[in-house]
Amino acid sequence: MNATQAAIRADYSERTARSQAQRLLTNADIQARLRTLMHERSQRTQITADAVLEELAAIAFSNLADYAEWGSEMGVNFVRLKPSAELTRKQTGALKSIKHVSKRGKTDEDTLEVTPHDKLSALDKLAKHLNLYGEHGESEGASGFEEMIDQLARLRTQRERGDD
Repeated sequence: MNATQAAIRADYSERTARSQAQRLLTNADIQARLRTLMHERSQRTQITADAVLEELAAIAFSNLADYAEWGSEMGVNFVRLKPSAELTRKQTGALKSIKHVSKRGKTDEDTLEVTPHDKLSALDKLAKHLNLYGEHGESEGASGFEEMIDQLARLRTQRERGDD
């Protein structure tokens, strides 16, 4: 729920709810109460900022080679999916869907469609979290980018070691 809707539920008029909500959000007591409620919800659901960032990193740094192998054998090209038992929970979490498609006719054809979550969106969210775009959307330069790469490399190393 957003602040305007919360103000309406607290019996402020729809006409003034937005301005009242903005005013109330600057109140130190209300800010403290919101922090407490958010912390309690995080404890109750076991969803933390770190967990969310780790999921985004799993999507952002997923790699096709984690899921399949491809090449050519005796002049015949191939693509083979790796068995799901070989994939980690983080790797499977980076996938949006897997769909079996059967086409029957003169030639029967069975295929699998593997769709990953949106990698660019995950990278963008991580970049925003790390303030790589700066205050007004401009790049923070090499130092911010290098820091993000270091942080994300540490997350990937932890993920690969299984330090969930």
